[in-house]
Amino acid sequence: MARITWRGHSTQELLSILRLRWSYMKHCWHSLTFNAHMNSSYASDVCLTPIFWFVDNYTHCLGPFFVVGVAALTTSVVSIAYWIGLPFWWAKSQLVTYFLLIVGNWLLLNVVFHYVMAVITPAGHPPEGVSLVEAVSMCGKCIAPKPPRTHHCSICNRCILKMDHHCPWLNNCVGYGNHRYFFLYMTYTTLGCLFLILFGLEIGHKYLWLDHGENWTEIEPWRGSQSSLTSVDTSFQ
Repeated sequence: MARITWRGHSTQELLSILRLRWSYMKHCWHSLTFNAHMNSSYASDVCLTPIFWFVDNYTHCLGPFFVVGVAALTTSVVSIAYWIGLPFWWAKSQLVTYFLLIVGNWLLLNVVFHYVMAVITPAGHPPEGVSLVEAVSMCGKCIAPKPPRTHHCSICNRCILKMDHHCPWLNNCVGYGNHRYFFLYMTYTTLGCLFLILFGLEIGHKYLWLDHGENWTEIEPWRGSQSSLTSVDTSFQ
């Protein structure tokens, strides 16, 4: 007759075995992935590589949609300003309304003009077939000399003079040729937003806070509120 003896491990022995196995797995992983240049920055760049690839290859396709979005957003803001702001200020003061129309349309004209110019004006690129004595380096992708402050745009696939960045809202790079239009577009857009906020603050305060603030009704009372408790009491009576 055979006897079977069960031999169990204590808790300390099990923890020691698990630590040994975990240490062994870590050593195996480090031995397979060891690199002298491996650090957190390199790892984050590797993880973001698919995003960089998508931006480089498909941003030029999404650019026209961004331009249409800017046009639609600007049109909606101006339409709301005429729909709500114009009747309010006309009833309050016609003289102030004339002033607001002149200043507002002047800002709108500058916003539209500089945006269109920033979109259609080429950012500028180094001349081809010309000896550039002021070149400071060579572009590894264009295989051409690069003047100072010239960078290669992976979306436009060319070097841009005095490149600032590639703006998807313009579907164009911001560089030597259109930097002035881009800067003035941002300036007039900021002034236009401040203009709308300044002269729309009274409208919002009057219609949203004073006139309609006390007329809000509770459609579905909160559980535990006075109205819900009252309805519960009446149902039991």
